[in-house]
Amino acid sequence: MRISSTCSVHFPGCLQNKPVVLPQGRSTMKEKIAGIIKKISNITDSDIEKALDIQRLEGYKRRIGEILIESVISREDFLKALSLQFDIPVINEEDIPSGIVLENISFNFLKTNKILPVRLAGNVLDIAVADPTDSSGVDAIRASYGYEIRLFLVSGEILERKLDEMYESHGAVMQRIFDDVEKDGIREDESTGELDHLRDLAQDKGIVQLVHVIIENAVRDRASDVHVEPEEKGVKVRYRIDGILYERERLPARMRPAITSRIKLLAQMNIAERRLPQDGRIKGRYSDKEIDIRVSTLPTVYGESIVMRLLDKESAFISLEGIGFDDELLSVYRDLIMKPYGMIL
Repeated sequence: MRISSTCSVHFPGCLQNKPVVLPQGRSTMKEKIAGIIKKISNITDSDIEKALDIQRLEGYKRRIGEILIESVISREDFLKALSLQFDIPVINEEDIPSGIVLENISFNFLKTNKILPVRLAGNVLDIAVADPTDSSGVDAIRASYGYEIRLFLVSGEILERKLDEMYESHGAVMQRIFDDVEKDGIREDESTGELDHLRDLAQDKGIVQLVHVIIENAVRDRASDVHVEPEEKGVKVRYRIDGILYERERLPARMRPAITSRIKLLAQMNIAERRLPQDGRIKGRYSDKEIDIRVSTLPTVYGESIVMRLLDKESAFISLEGIGFDDELLSVYRDLIMKPYGMIL
């Protein structure tokens, strides 16, 4: 198997990668890594023989390097040996940016395969791995996305920590919700208008959390409106911030009926009516603020388009003093507005 990998210009000091051919026989690989470790560290032939004996007794469940790390060599030396063996550069923890979340790739997949997508530039995806001999996860991502893959080595400990950090990021929150929806089997099925079916979709745990997160993020971003717009192949969520619409999420098409039903249920609309425009209101607490939301739906070719107008009750009214007048101008203004005639523009 051949994996093409080139050193990223973003990581100073990296080795220049060449195509890597993964070994087919386990014994050849072990002998090679053992010889490399011996050259770059102070271990002896006796240390290597002891490690090989332990490996055989354990049924080859661990790599020889993992056994040597326990008592003879450092993790840095082992990574350096792997780097020399497979001609893949080692990436330092401080050079790893916040992990990116690939659409439709679950965290269970990343954790199971021990891979960390770290940067996407055009069609080139940089991935950090702890075990370059296990290419199944990398091959799956390449096949699914068609990216050119550039591999980097990182210790298993750092990889786990970075995956945990990614799991807590905003994008990861959305991905966890998608995972929950997948587990609950939400499907794109707008052919049925049964009230019970639509209500079940609206009360699905993943959908409830998804709609809550969309509104909460809008409040946190100080958005005045949230647009949920159905498209042929998905659902686009946009926030209006300071008068400008910004795209925030793209959701799978199968979630369209569930998201629409959830918002309409919260707004006390008729969730079975999809042919006519409707208006409603949601009152709730989001991001520790009391929010009043005016909801409007409009039928479109691909489903109902929804606009939610957010009104923060705590900051809806600003006093004259809070606008920024100095005392003299404020006094003049108060005198003017008290007059029984005229107009202030």
